[in-house]
Amino acid sequence: QGEKTFEILCEIAFTSDRKRMTVIGKMDEQVYCIVKGADNVMQPLCCKRYSEADNEALSSYSKLGLRTLVFATKTLNAGFFEQWLSRYSKADVSDEA
Repeated sequence: QGEKTFEILCEIAFTSDRKRMTVIGKMDEQVYCIVKGADNVMQPLCCKRYSEADNEALSSYSKLGLRTLVFATKTLNAGFFEQWLSRYSKADVSDEA
């Protein structure tokens, strides 16, 4: 298949309020949303619950004093992304004022 390029279209930085970071990008004409964050913040945002094995691993790492990050991805419709980006850009500009 050869080399692929992932073009970053938007990045929402990590904040202590959100406790997650989001990157929206495009590869092969498909738009993807990729999010990483704390497991307790990410679980309610996911369509699928963590498996028992995932929960056991997260608990085990926590008991060892380790921090964990969870990654999630979603394929976005290009039209939905364009509408969202327009609203996000307006909100981001008004947030800076």
